[in-house]
Amino acid sequence: SGDSTTANVELGRLCANPTSDAVRAECASRNAATYFRQGVALWDQYNALELVIATPKQLTAAGIQRASARKQQLLRTMQGHFERSIKAGSPEYLSASTYWLGVARWEYGRFLRDVRLPASLTDEERAAGQQGAAKQAEQFFEAARTTWQALVAKAEQEQIQNQWIARAREALQGEVPESPPTTGLLEREPVLLGGDK
Repeated sequence: SGDSTTANVELGRLCANPTSDAVRAECASRNAATYFRQGVALWDQYNALELVIATPKQLTAAGIQRASARKQQLLRTMQGHFERSIKAGSPEYLSASTYWLGVARWEYGRFLRDVRLPASLTDEERAAGQQGAAKQAEQFFEAARTTWQALVAKAEQEQIQNQWIARAREALQGEVPESPPTTGLLEREPVLLGGDK
């Protein structure tokens, strides 16, 4: 752990004023990893939230907004982390963060679609509420598909292939996991150039 700490301090110093393409690439990867981890760290909390409208009085635009506020705030925060990871320029984290951004948007669509409505609603009111929720959810499903399609298009253009591109293709076919994988990206520590930890 002491060697790792020393290496991270040295890499931080080098990243403050990178002197070569290799150092710039390592610094981009390090920054991207940090932002990616911050976004992923919010997933369990974000994913656990459900849209519950307890009473017919809450079934208004303002009531739904209040019930959705925490999930919306977490989505914005996650999106900001993933976008910063993408902008850092590391191809691996660009792919992973773009994939996860799509999953976060898809989850928000599920959140809306699976709204729990008050038990006291009539069948007609319930059907209308579910239809409205499904319509709103479709905007987020489409945003997720657009995100994944952009990732796949970039990968084809730049001839990039990795697990995240493959997962984006699967998601475009309707195979979206309830909880996206991290597969090694969170466990990895930054390595000082030259391979020393």
